Amino acid sequence: MKKLVSTLSCVALFASSSLFGQVTTDPVGYVTIDVPAGTSLISLPLQKSKVFEGAVTGVTTFTDPEDGVDGTTISANFSDLGSAFSYVQVVESTGALGAIASITSTGSGTIDVKPTIPNLEEGDRIAVRPHMTLADIKGNPEFTDGTSLVVFTSNGTRESFTYFSAESLSLPEGLWADDDFEDASNVAVLPSEGFVMDSGSASAIIISGAVSTDPLKYPFGGTFSLTGTLSPSDSVTLKEAFGDLPIGSTISLRSSDGTLSTLATYDIFDSSDLGLGEGKTFVRDAEFLGDDDLIESGVAVVIAPPQSTDGVVLPAAYTSN
Repeated sequence: MKKLVSTLSCVALFASSSLFGQVTTDPVGYVTIDVPAGTSLISLPLQKSKVFEGAVTGVTTFTDPEDGVDGTTISANFSDLGSAFSYVQVVESTGALGAIASITSTGSGTIDVKPTIPNLEEGDRIAVRPHMTLADIKGNPEFTDGTSLVVFTSNGTRESFTYFSAESLSLPEGLWADDDFEDASNVAVLPSEGFVMDSGSASAIIISGAVSTDPLKYPFGGTFSLTGTLSPSDSVTLKEAFGDLPIGSTISLRSSDGTLSTLATYDIFDSSDLGLGEGKTFVRDAEFLGDDDLIESGVAVVIAPPQSTDGVVLPAAYTSN
């Protein structure tokens, strides 16, 4: 899966202060992800730009009476967050760094998010970003009718979607639909969330957005997860991207030629058990050291962590330090 990574506007970051908080302008760019005919594992390495960043001034928890899901009410000096489907990302915290949760409602100086964010405290800093959605996943040339996309969600379920072309719908643009044939354009795709795409013909996804400047904790659900990096570059090593995974985790790399054949399998060991000092060591195919093996931008890997692993903290792709 070749990538053409644009020249990113990473010359500098700047901050502007206002009554409502501080927003850091992210470096932006685009990534082209080739989609072969057949089946691919894909993730989106970019995010949308922040619309707010500021300190948390209050935290309470609640349980939604409709679905029984726990959530968090966050108070802060919020500005106008707009109407886009958005999420919170914790960017400075001792116990909740990188956590993300979707905004379900807004009030006067408050937002409700689900799922709940454990260990979030007053004084922590959060950012608000609009979600990438299925509407952002467009093919060039356009995907053919019947192209399918399956998201293995962070709560361990699967969500399936089918593409209908502009011609078949007699509309200016095609769209993704759910199993009930309802428009799924506003369905969120989490940062670094992997999905399976089955396309009848070769195409490409062009994603524009912001480069991550903050770590992000991608939540796990089920026995395995599909996850990519936050980097638009192909120069990130497996250990740099997934070094937060616990010992005992397994990572599987699949081919990007449409066949999903296994290219390599990595097991994470305690380095001392291998006579390599302290820390963790990535071992490829039970034989070779794989710490420095590179992972492509836009490719999702299959991660099987030990039970009770709640997620992996992915490092920021770019920092100003």
